[in-house]
Amino acid sequence: MSAHFPTVILNDGVPSPGLVIRITPVGYPANPGGLLIDDNMKRVMRDRGVRGFVLSPRANTIRGDSWEMAAVMAMMGRPGAYSGSLELYSAGLATFGPVRGVNVKKRLGNFQTSDDISALRVSPSV
Repeated sequence: MSAHFPTVILNDGVPSPGLVIRITPVGYPANPGGLLIDDNMKRVMRDRGVRGFVLSPRANTIRGDSWEMAAVMAMMGRPGAYSGSLELYSAGLATFGPVRGVNVKKRLGNFQTSDDISALRVSPSV
């Protein structure tokens, strides 16, 4: 299952809407775009049996953490478009936080943020 996240690009230092990227969790090592996977995300991935992610369209570099909410939602089989950080993962509860550039990203379409979903119970993969 996949989910999507919007991006922002800088044109001469001015933030502009970028691409909407699909993120798909996979069972083999993959990390396109140089995603910075922190300990919280590693724990969710381990609990869900995920070893990496595939991005489409392929991105050279993804900076920041706005992809994290979409990654968790994709691992849980909840398609949609999301932009939020994974602030904490503890005792099976993923807590999401805000990210920068949401006002610019909203020009790309409707998506959910930590204002819409602040936390989600993550069930282990069976």
